[in-house]
This record gives sequence, C-alpha cells and structure tokens, in this order.
Amino acid sequence: MKDELFWCQIPDAARMISKIRDNLLTGKHTILHTSAHMPWAQTMRRILKEDVSSKDHIRAFKEVDAEDIPDTQDGMGEYLLRHFCKEELRVRFRPRMGYAHFLADNDDECTLPSTYLWIRGASALQVRAWMPFMKEYAADIKSMHRSGCICFIETADEEEQAVKGVQEVFYNQEVTSYDCYVFYFLMAAEVQADSSMKEYLASLAAELAGTDIELGAACIGKSMQFLENPEACLAQLDGETDSMGHPFSIDGAQKRLGNAVWNTQLKLLFPVLEQERGVFLAKYSHRLQDILNRTPVQRRNWI
Repeated sequence: MKDELFWCQIPDAARMISKIRDNLLTGKHTILHTSAHMPWAQTMRRILKEDVSSKDHIRAFKEVDAEDIPDTQDGMGEYLLRHFCKEELRVRFRPRMGYAHFLADNDDECTLPSTYLWIRGASALQVRAWMPFMKEYAADIKSMHRSGCICFIETADEEEQAVKGVQEVFYNQEVTSYDCYVFYFLMAAEVQADSSMKEYLASLAAELAGTDIELGAACIGKSMQFLENPEACLAQLDGETDSMGHPFSIDGAQKRLGNAVWNTQLKLLFPVLEQERGVFLAKYSHRLQDILNRTPVQRRNWI
C-alpha cells in the first residue's frame, strides 16, 4: 500500500521514525513538528508505536489529545498528577513543592515510569506553555536517577523550542522534495505502462503536487487518466479528502498545472527532440551543407 511504501521504503521517512523511536527508548522527551503535508499520519503513528512497543515491554503508550491538557505553565504537571497518581499521593502535593520536583521525587509511587505520554495536536501556545515544566522535570528525573514519564508531543507549529532535555524532530527537515520525487517514481513503477510513460507520470506528479504526497499519490493513482487530461483529473479530485479527512489543496495545483506540464515536457520530451535532431543532422548533414552552399544567405539587421 502507498502509505506503507512511503513510511517504510523511503529512506528519510523511515529514518525519521527510527530517530523518534531511539529518542523515546533512551528516555528523551521528543517534539515532532509535523507539516500540513505530512502524509498518512495514522500509519506513521502505528509503525512508530509498534516499533517502540516491540523493544520496550515496560512502558505503555497513553495517547491523549492536546485539548485535554491545560495550556498553562502548570498544565502538564496538573495533568500528570491527576491522571497518573493515586489520590493518597495527590493529597500530599503542595504548590510550593512544584509539580516537576514532586512528580520526580515520588516517581516510585505512581505509574509515570511505565508510561509514554503521546500528545497529539498541540498548539504553539500549548507547547510554549509546557516547556518550563518539561525542562525542570527532565532535569529532576536525571538528577534523582529516576525513570519518569517520557513525553512525545505532536505539533503543527514549526517554531524551535531549544529546551534542554527535549529533543525536536522536524518533518520538513527530515523528508525533502527529493524523497517525494523518489516516492512518485516508486508508485509510478506499479502502473501498467511503458517506461517512458511511467517516468512522465512520476515527473508530472512531482511538478504538480510537490511535497503534498497524498495529492501526488492520488494523481498517480488515476494513471493514464491523469496523463491524458490532468485538468479533468484535478477537477475529479476536488471535494475528495486525504487520509485525515482534509480536502485536497486543488486550487493551488490547478494554478500550477500549466507550468507543471511545461516543466515536465522540458525535462523529458525536449531531450528526445534534441536527440532526434542530432540523428537527423548526422544523417543528412552533407546534403544540407550542399543546399546551404548553393543558397545565398541574406543578411538581416535584427533589432
């Protein structure tokens, strides 16, 4: 399937999952800065979860929506105390103790050491609000030689936090336009067509969709229909949705269509024409030279 092909066979996409896995397995809090065009997020999550779980039989994933956690500086600490500590431990907490220090100090009396907390859909405001707690909690866990909870935060915000004790992974830096190009060619390889048409199909999808992998995959999925009439194919995709239920960004693709077709033909068809021109000249050069020698050349002044 195309989602498995992307996340398992495209080296940089697979490497991104491995980087996050290694961070989590070595006890590092991690922020994944996603992108509007990060494809098949659910597949990525499943592969990552299965990969980590197969290597760590102590911790379990607890998946939550970011909206369930207050977007305040104490919000993360409040959530961890409320959901991972028994009541007899919660009643011992006092604000002056600080959430990070209290949770780290009582690590052996709660379920935090057996938890990967996976937070989905965090806003820029939430991420910034939680960072002071994350920094303090990571430092306290380390200094007290405790295990603690390992947090994995997904956010569409691309602002780097640069917080000690927290690793950051940026989808747009890990997966490049070259990776997208490779993916389109691998997809086109499965189409029933000759090699030149496969190359044209992949190149046109790359020019048109760029890093919008799911849109490019949908175009290639139309195969010959997309090649014969890309404009009608895009109109057909208008109103359809990607794997997350979001409408495809058709308007931008339709505006790029003319340039996309021209650039594809420039890369693939013009070299063929130039090759044929070379063959023609090599075959008929003497006859052409004779004609030129017998034909007077008129000089023109071009402005």
